[in-house]
Amino acid sequence: MRAAPPAVDIELGCGRRERAAAAALYGLAGAVIAVWLCLLLERNPVLPAFAAALAGLAVGAKILRPVCGHLRWDGAAWTLAQPGHTPLALRRVRLQIDLGGWLLLRIEPIGPARPGWCGIAQKDIGAAWHGVRLALYQGPMDADTLALDDGATR
Repeated sequence: MRAAPPAVDIELGCGRRERAAAAALYGLAGAVIAVWLCLLLERNPVLPAFAAALAGLAVGAKILRPVCGHLRWDGAAWTLAQPGHTPLALRRVRLQIDLGGWLLLRIEPIGPARPGWCGIAQKDIGAAWHGVRLALYQGPMDADTLALDDGATR
């Protein structure tokens, strides 16, 4: 028999490490494209590569919005409680990357707000790790699903 995943409440750091790593990748991509173009045009690639790397870093840092606050799963739905704001109902929280001890989540709010990204590490949330993974992989359970798991028919 399956049961609904347990309720969890985790505090999200603002993902500074993840944002820095992603911004560095934007910078690296800009530098590689600049070097490739300069070599194609038989020019010195040092200055354009440096400028493109800085531009990539700036763009990466600007477009990657941090998601801070408390991410809560009540057994049926996700909410995000940010400091100084009312709790925000979320359409879904998608697991994008699972590295065993680290997860990358895409947080999609209901309404006009833009989706955000958040990385969480097992060492940062401790005992809530198992519940978070269950909620992400299993999702909400309705009464029909639970009844079918007990061997009942529709």
